Amino acid sequence: MVSAAPGRAVGHSSCPLEIIHEGGWSTTYYHLSNIRTQTGQTVSRNQAIANYAGNISQALCNGGHSTGPHQHFSLKRHGSAFHLNGVMFSGYKVNTGRNSYDSNCNYF
Repeated sequence: MVSAAPGRAVGHSSCPLEIIHEGGWSTTYYHLSNIRTQTGQTVSRNQAIANYAGNISQALCNGGHSTGPHQHFSLKRHGSAFHLNGVMFSGYKVNTGRNSYDSNCNYF
């Protein structure tokens, strides 16, 4: 897993990590293991920050449910969730499907 943009790392426990970016933006990564950054550390765009958790106990260190390894990525603006639909990342436009947890991959 790499940082989407430069910023400052904020660790919340052993499985999520948030990167605070300029302009009130932040990105959050869930279900991690082997987090390579510490709270307060500056990271650059595309810097390796962690691996996705390959075992369920690490992936769910803060609770929840999972049927297998996966990654959650969220975007916030001034601390509030910002829907990814239509957002551009590295020249690619995100299409989230019909809803945030759409189980039909034909809509992604």
